[in-house]
Amino acid sequence: MKTRVFNEAGEIFPEISLFPVNGNEDVVEKRLEFSNEMKSVTNLIFQMEDAVFQYSEIDSKKDFFYRFNIEGEVVCLYFILEGSLTNSSVNTLQTYESKTNTHNILFWKSREVNTYYKKNQHIKLVNVFLNKNFFLKCIGKDNNILDDGFSKLSDGERWIFKEDGEIINDEMLKVISEIIETKRKGIFLKLFLESKLYELLMLQLESLKQQEHIEEKVDPTKKLAQSIHKIIKQNTFAEFTLRDIAKKLGSNISTVSNSFKQHYHITIFQYWNNLRFNEAKKMLLNNYSVKEIAIIMGYKNPNHFSTAFKKHFSITPTEYLNSKFEQ
Repeated sequence: MKTRVFNEAGEIFPEISLFPVNGNEDVVEKRLEFSNEMKSVTNLIFQMEDAVFQYSEIDSKKDFFYRFNIEGEVVCLYFILEGSLTNSSVNTLQTYESKTNTHNILFWKSREVNTYYKKNQHIKLVNVFLNKNFFLKCIGKDNNILDDGFSKLSDGERWIFKEDGEIINDEMLKVISEIIETKRKGIFLKLFLESKLYELLMLQLESLKQQEHIEEKVDPTKKLAQSIHKIIKQNTFAEFTLRDIAKKLGSNISTVSNSFKQHYHITIFQYWNNLRFNEAKKMLLNNYSVKEIAIIMGYKNPNHFSTAFKKHFSITPTEYLNSKFEQ
């Protein structure tokens, strides 16, 4: 399983082979630094047989992005210590906003991901990449931690534990700090990292599940609304009805509609429509043609899409692109 990283100019950085580690080393430690007119980056990487720990500090001087090309299946324990960024799948156009001081668990399956950084930020983040089978072994097969979506992903898709993540607590920060500052080597480093990654995973799952139970007790409709939101985000361009959503969630149309509007202050289809057209904007900026976007959006005639786009944004797709090029 490998990840390749490209910068905004299409240049490739050294390939990171996630699993397994080659040679006789128990742990491979890498410290990488590079800088240009757009950003300065420092990476600390520990590679093991079933896991990779990566700590990054990034100073962004301008807006920029990296493209990650991920081969195979990988679970990512995700911690944004400082700053914020946006991940967008090139394959499915799914997006995930990462806010400062939050953590989450993601599952990626053979996908390309653009990670966007805004200028004048100091970003600190930790990614822990785990072999999927190793992750499932850690948590056990008979558990209620994962929903059905985890096991039904197609290539290019991602599953996320909680859409908005959860706040990083002091125990997590302590473990991360201990890993970053360790001076251990050889077998002692391997044993230390294994124990700390188990601890970090335990703290994440504990935090995410505890908050989930609290929210269910406070307002059971909130979980329903979040489930609807998740379905929409993961099926932005699919064709299905309110009845389909209600059936999938074991509810009825009225409850589904009212729960979503109560918590998101917008109807399901208003939100869905906004999401679809905002994704259309992103596709335009990623060099999709109007005809290609129209097909993805379900329009048989590109002119009908352009008309709908103008109705939504008061500007045509071509005018929108020209305005961006002029900036």
